[in-house]
Parts: sequence; structure tokens; C-alpha cells
Amino acid sequence: MSSRGEQVEASSSAQETGDVSVWDIPAGVRIKQSVGRGRGLFAESSFKPGARILRTKPIVAVNSTKNLSTFCSACHLAPGDIAIARGQRNSAITLKRCQGCRIVHYCSQGCQTGDWTFHREECRAHKRLRVEYAKFRPNARLDEDLSWIMDERFRAVGRLCWARKREMQNGRDPDWWAQIDAMESHIDRMPQQQIMELGQQIQRFRQYLSAAERDTPGLADMEEYGFGRSSDLLKLFSAFQINSFTLSSPSLSPIGVAMSPIVALCNHSCEPNAVVVFPHGGRDMDIVAIRQIATGEEILTSYIDISLPLAERQADLKERYGFICDCELCQRSRETSWVDPRWCVYDSSGGLKSFEGECSDFNDCSQSSSSVDKHFDSMIQQGRAMLNEDEAGTLDVQQALVNFRSLIPTLSQKMPSSSYPLQALLRLQALLLSPPRSTADRDLAIASLSAAFAGAEKVYPAGHPTLAVISAEWCKLVAMDSPEDTPTDILKKLKQAVIGLRKTVKLNEVGFGAGGGIVGKEMTELLKACEVELSQLA
Repeated sequence: MSSRGEQVEASSSAQETGDVSVWDIPAGVRIKQSVGRGRGLFAESSFKPGARILRTKPIVAVNSTKNLSTFCSACHLAPGDIAIARGQRNSAITLKRCQGCRIVHYCSQGCQTGDWTFHREECRAHKRLRVEYAKFRPNARLDEDLSWIMDERFRAVGRLCWARKREMQNGRDPDWWAQIDAMESHIDRMPQQQIMELGQQIQRFRQYLSAAERDTPGLADMEEYGFGRSSDLLKLFSAFQINSFTLSSPSLSPIGVAMSPIVALCNHSCEPNAVVVFPHGGRDMDIVAIRQIATGEEILTSYIDISLPLAERQADLKERYGFICDCELCQRSRETSWVDPRWCVYDSSGGLKSFEGECSDFNDCSQSSSSVDKHFDSMIQQGRAMLNEDEAGTLDVQQALVNFRSLIPTLSQKMPSSSYPLQALLRLQALLLSPPRSTADRDLAIASLSAAFAGAEKVYPAGHPTLAVISAEWCKLVAMDSPEDTPTDILKKLKQAVIGLRKTVKLNEVGFGAGGGIVGKEMTELLKACEVELSQLA
């Protein structure tokens, strides 16, 4: 990945010379140098919104530790999505655990067999790590305490290294390794302290590799994996950090990490013209146009959540990718005359105004804005903390639902639903209420998603898949039956659902490409069912 802003110098010979021979370039795009941005992908022909620019298989994809038991480690789908993909919506699909490592799960024998080539060494390594951990924690319940499992970054790079070693036994590096070696790395710009910390992590990684080869703890000989110098491994980890993608479910939930060198060539913009998605699971990753792209135009994706305010976006980009974005949205966000819907409040007349000053430190927003009183500031911080806990998987769901009763109304009085963190909290509340236990819960979830969608339309491009997913979540709730619904209520909700589903199907066709992926298939099937039921009641 390259920056759109302060450009990072390329560190490999392929990057320095602009050599593109190592890349398997698909039809319709080309690699081209862009002033101020480094290399990027450019359209060889025009693309309409919803057009798939390219599809490629990730060179590696793994589930995060918390998702190892709930998503297949080969197709990277949850049982519910698998049932929809197979046309067996009402079938109960269960994941089977690998009997070797007892960590990863698969949805079928086919998935397990297909993944074995990549999982074999990983399986041996974790079997031995389990034994070693049990020696120090004899009373630990290792199927519940997952702290001994290597995180997704180690597991992903481990799979790459083991695959490289297998092919090197034939006498040469695999062809695909040249693409990895050509990826941008920030190791030459990394502070010495970070290099030392990364070096310590690499020592642990070498122990992990070694666990696949020997019964006693040790360090893997990295020359056997093609690394002649320690700096080569440092460069690989740095390159993986800045070139990997969040592996997401068909409905955009983050479930792991994936990497494709060709997709990583896309430069960043906070106003992208394309998105990277996994509409049918993690076997394939697509770049889909979300607005008209002209011949010769650069294909730009976003590396971060573009619903965040300027300070948050810049902090995320600087921390992980090492650059400051200067796209049109970021330039506009710095103008005092422009009110960013992501970071604004209501004024005394009911209009919108920006927070005074740039809130570059979200832990002290009250110091940067006289329009935010201390109580309101504490509400913002509470909401932000809950979002962080949800992302980390540590959120107390029941306590969160209790907190939402005062938090969301307080924020809604002061800021529009497009503003951070309200937009994300509204959607989170709806997801935590689903499936609803009562009609009141259902109605609250529907209202929350309605507000979240209205806010999302202000901060996401028109064709962005996030809009399709929020709309799909709303439609499923509206179409849901409730024992308290009268015949009039049912008829009204069915009409609402049909109108919403028709719109949602179109949104999925743009955000996820032709067919709309698994979410699009689910919405199409639900639309047909609602239309049939509506015709019977009308």
C-alpha cells in the first residue's frame, strides 16, 4: 500500500525501478507511477458503479483468534452465511474442529482437505504450543483460555514462510514470493525503539516456526526459509503490517486478516472510488467500483473507516501506514468554513456547527471546543470507549444496553446521527438488540438503524457497501413477525419491507458487485418471500 499524502520512499528494487514484471496484472487495470503517491492501480477502461474491477485470491488469509471457532478457516464463512450460499437457509450447519490442533474449524471435509496444505505445519506448531502452555498452566482450560494461540499476524506470516520453505525444497523461491518481496516496507523509516520491539516479536515468531519442526523449544533457522539476513524478516513483518487487509465477512464484520500484493497496490483516499470486499467469503477478494471511474483514472480505496472525523482518520493512517492524508475530504475538513457531518453539533437555531478547533486529542475534547460541555464530553468518551471494547470483543452486552438508554438520547440531543460516535453507537445498539426479545426491542432496533442509515448517507459515498449492510439489517427487522402485531401492523410492515428490500438489493449490487454477494442473495430471497406474503394478504 502506498500513501496518498506524505509519500513513503520505496525500499525494494522493484519499487525503486518501477519494475512491474513481478505482478500478475489482471485485464482492465495497469500499474503506473503517480506523482506524490508512488505506484498505484489505474483503470484501463471505464467502470460503472457496481462493476467488479478485479477479483483475486488472497495470498494468505486467516481468522482472528476470537473467530477461530465461529468461522470456517478455509472459506472464512459463518454457518449462517454458508447456509445462504448453499441455498439451504433453514439447514443447521455446524463447524467441525481440527482434531490435531483443536483450534481451527471447518464447515466441510472439502474445506478441511483444501486447507491442509497450509494448515499442516500450523497444526503441528499449535499442538506443541498447547503442551508447553499446559506445563505452566496445568489447571487452564485451553479450549477457553486462548491466550496461548498465536495472533493472526504470526499465523498469517507463518503460513507464508512454511509455504515458501516447501517450494524452496525444489531449488528456488516460489514465483509468488517476488510479489511479497516487492511490497512496500517502512523498516527504513521506523524508529529504533519500534525496530527493537519488532525484533523481540520476531524472536517469538521463530519459536513458533520451530514448534512445527521439533518437540523441544528453540529458534527456527531462518536461512531454511530463505532469509539470509535478520533485516529481511524485519522487512517482511513491516511489509505485512502496511499491506494486509482486514478480512471481513460478507456483511463487513471484521473476522481476520488477508493479504494480496496486487490489491495492496491501490492507493488511499478518504473519498474512495472503489472498495475492497469479500462478498462470497475469504477465498476471493474483490475491488468494486462505487462510482463512475473513467479510463486512465486512478483506482483509490480507503485503508480506514471513512465515517471517522479527520483527527481519528489521520491518527489511524499515521500509526499504521506512516503518512498524513491530503485527499480532498481531508483538505475540506481542515477548512473552518466547512461543517463536517462526522464531527459537528447542533447550534442554537437547530442548524449544524463544527466543534471549535480541531479535536486532535479525543481524551481532552473539552479543551478544544467551547461547544462541548463537560457532561457531553464525558458522554462522547463513554461512547468511544464502548466502540473500542466492542472492537476488542470485551464489551459487556447487557451493561451496554443499559448505558445506551441514557447515552444515545443525550448524544442525539446535541449532535446529528452522522456525527461521531453517535452514528456507530446507533448501529451497535441495534445489533446488540438482535434478535429482539420483544416488540419494544424490535421497534427500538428499527428506529436505531433508521437513524444510523440516515447518518451514514451523510458520511459514506452513495455506493458504499456499508449503506447496503445497514439497509439489509433494517429490512430483516422490519420483515420480522411479532406476536403482538395486528393484521394491520403486519400489512404495513410488509409494505415497508418490500420497498426497503427493493432498494437494498440495488445497494448491494453496487457495493458488492453483480449479485450483491451473500448479503445480496439473502435480500433477494427475503424480497421474494415478502412479495408473496404481501400478495396473499392484499
